[in-house]
Amino acid sequence: MNFQPRVFTFYSYKGGVGRSMAVLNTAYYLHARGRHVLVVDLDLEAPGASGFLNRTGELLPTKSQGDVVDVLAAVVQSVRDAPAGTPPELPPLLLESFLHSVDVEHYAEPKHPRAARARLDVLAADESRNYAARLSALNLPSLSAQQIFDSSDLLRAVLRNHRFSFNHPWQEEGTEPEPTGYDYILVDSRTGFTEVGGLCVGPLSDRLVVLSGLNDQNITGTLNFLNFVGLKPQQRSGEDDVWDEADPLGSPEPGPATLGPKPTLLVASPVPGGEMTYKKDRMEVLKKQIGLAPLRLSYHPQMALMETIFIRDYPDEYLAMEYSTLADRVMAMVGDSNEQLRASVHRLIRPKGNKSNGDPEWDGNDLLKRMTRIAVSTGQLETVFPIRFLPQSGLPDSLQKQIRMLDINLAPTDEYAAESWLAWADALDTEEARRRGDVAVFQEMEGKYHRSILLKPDFQEALGNWGAALSAWATTKVGSEADELFRRAEEKHKQALAITSNKYIALNNWGTALLAWSQIKEGTENKKLLDHAEEKFQEALAIKADDPIIIYNLACLSGLKGEVETTLFWLESWRKLNSKAAKSKLDNDKDFDRVRNDPRFQAFRDSLID
Repeated sequence: MNFQPRVFTFYSYKGGVGRSMAVLNTAYYLHARGRHVLVVDLDLEAPGASGFLNRTGELLPTKSQGDVVDVLAAVVQSVRDAPAGTPPELPPLLLESFLHSVDVEHYAEPKHPRAARARLDVLAADESRNYAARLSALNLPSLSAQQIFDSSDLLRAVLRNHRFSFNHPWQEEGTEPEPTGYDYILVDSRTGFTEVGGLCVGPLSDRLVVLSGLNDQNITGTLNFLNFVGLKPQQRSGEDDVWDEADPLGSPEPGPATLGPKPTLLVASPVPGGEMTYKKDRMEVLKKQIGLAPLRLSYHPQMALMETIFIRDYPDEYLAMEYSTLADRVMAMVGDSNEQLRASVHRLIRPKGNKSNGDPEWDGNDLLKRMTRIAVSTGQLETVFPIRFLPQSGLPDSLQKQIRMLDINLAPTDEYAAESWLAWADALDTEEARRRGDVAVFQEMEGKYHRSILLKPDFQEALGNWGAALSAWATTKVGSEADELFRRAEEKHKQALAITSNKYIALNNWGTALLAWSQIKEGTENKKLLDHAEEKFQEALAIKADDPIIIYNLACLSGLKGEVETTLFWLESWRKLNSKAAKSKLDNDKDFDRVRNDPRFQAFRDSLID
């Protein structure tokens, strides 16, 4: 899909088919899945969406006195003022000042509870402010066909060009918000054959959702409308032309069945309960006349008494489920369903470009947006892209960083986020970075460990890994700089020991740090550190007597001391616990250099597997 705002016009030949509530339920459903949504009420003679939202107190007040009629008046005036043959100019208005935002207290429950809430705005009609006179002053019947077309096109530009500030979940804390547009613009159109109806259906809309009752008057009127606007009464196929860059027709993940050429969804509404045979017959008539099997929105007694946002207030009711199906189809019409997005992510993470030089090209922003949409729709990211595979993914470092931020900001729990910070810190601790003495990487690594501990203060693994990383960096330093890092490493292991139930792990890590520290010291300092390390290993062994890692570390310590018999004692114990004990393990370990040439050590080494 393409991530430009997509305009969907909801149209019905006659009223009474639940069009306005279909618009609103679709809007709240999309918003609950992290999409930025704007509802535009262009049913000017009977603004149902505006009336419902105002009656129920869903909207926050706006600082401006303007409404949808004022915006439309500015657009129409610009069209009238344009010289013949000259495209009209965008009217000088700030759309933000005409919008009402839905009160957060009235949002539907988000699919992802920790994601930042998207925008849910309405360009409503203000019936309290001399509405009839302002509507009459538009004098829409006086517009020529070309002027209606130009007004539709210009209104589309006004709506699609609007931007607001929003922090995306792949941005780091403190980053400036980015200019962002709506994902969906849902237009509630006037019924019948009118100037406003033509404006809504013309260039303004990318897609149509046409609602029809099941009686002959509705079906005939709907068919006449489709013919009037150039829609074919037959289902689109792979032989038809792709409508725009967001059209999934012909893609590996095709969208739902629609009419064309402008992709159009057909909805039967309201479908009554009761007599099954006659209802089925009428559905078949609609399908045969229009050329497409319709979705259905069933009659619900609640709607006769009080209109409501079913997907928010009654999510388990059958009508809420039907609204959900409608909204899912709307998303699939622009390649925005979870299935379509997952498949496209899998394609995007495969390197592209010139295969001769293997130089991949990545559209990182596109990938991030797709991953975000899946995560906020499903509540999880790990199933989209296993973060543990990032270092081997071949993705650019900057993009890997953004994906990690996405993983953290959309983490389902603080514990998950802490683990993600830890994984990021561990990934930064590389031999190459230590060899270069890269201060920036070191500071960034420590910052990630710190964030992990802030979220999960009793995170023993994070403290242990932090201590191990400090020890590894210390081995690349000399003098007081190395000592300071080793002291800090020891402190991390002490902290881990104080909070963990698996104390043998913390003790072993502490001993390992002391062992590494000893190797930059000589004389009494060396001996003191080796003795201290042995003390920690023995304490660990007293808790976990069959741990091969602790036993191997004791062998290393004995090797550093040059004690052949003790070294072999521990190595023999290690072999009994490790069926994969191999020559290469000893050959690559410098801790055994002082005993390596001893015949007894050589004999033991030769007895190991290759």
